[in-house]
Amino acid sequence: FAHNKRYYSLRDSGRNLSQGAHGCWDIVSADLAEMGPDRKGTYTSALFLVDHFSRFALVAPLRSSSSSSVIGALSTFISIFGPMGRLRSDRGPCFRGRKFMEFMASQGVVHQQLPPYAAFSNGLVERSVSAIKFITRQLASKRAWSTQIHRVIARLNAKPLDGVDLSPHEIFFARPRRFP
Repeated sequence: FAHNKRYYSLRDSGRNLSQGAHGCWDIVSADLAEMGPDRKGTYTSALFLVDHFSRFALVAPLRSSSSSSVIGALSTFISIFGPMGRLRSDRGPCFRGRKFMEFMASQGVVHQQLPPYAAFSNGLVERSVSAIKFITRQLASKRAWSTQIHRVIARLNAKPLDGVDLSPHEIFFARPRRFP
């Protein structure tokens, strides 16, 4: 992750995006958002993850907002990228259960629960959720969100960050995003 020398030189010159993260996938913020039923009635919510170091966003449509659904989505991301160092989340029911805590401990992930009723303390992921919800509301068919959300995330991750001139994808994977 993030072997981009250009990013490190920009980071050392005063523009620090990491918020305490020492590398990609070190600190990740998570949030669960209700998206409404999709066209087939399969998915109702989505799990959003944002890496603090690169601002790289990931999303997984979920059938329900239960701990089991969240654990399933997280285990998929962990199998691809490995376990993150720390997961920051609100105190939603899906993040508080014993089953979720045991899963985090088994993966060696430190789970940081943020104060209740303070969405600003998890602002990084909250901003991503609001941007993605805004874009999905612009779709011709609002119930097609589960099939279009991955394209929305890909575009969001390809947009260069202010002051760095690199996209979250370039920072996370150390190469530009290729589009078909």
